[in-house]
Amino acid sequence: MTGKARHRVVIVGAGFGGLYAARALKRAPVDVTLINNTNHHIFEPLIYQVAAGILSPARWRCPCGRRSGARRTSASSSAR
Repeated sequence: MTGKARHRVVIVGAGFGGLYAARALKRAPVDVTLINNTNHHIFEPLIYQVAAGILSPARWRCPCGRRSGARRTSASSSAR
């Protein structure tokens, strides 16, 4: 390997903060890994509209990191 190695950033959780961080680092010279226990992000403020049949379930969840440029992986984490 020539030159300096790229830094690696691991983001745990694909909530609003995790997705915002992944998108902010999209053009940075780092390798980003986004870890979440599911492969999608759910926009919870719209759940009542899905329950009422006003909104399609496909409209309130989207794949994690689809536009972030991050490598995605599924995993769980816990603090002990």
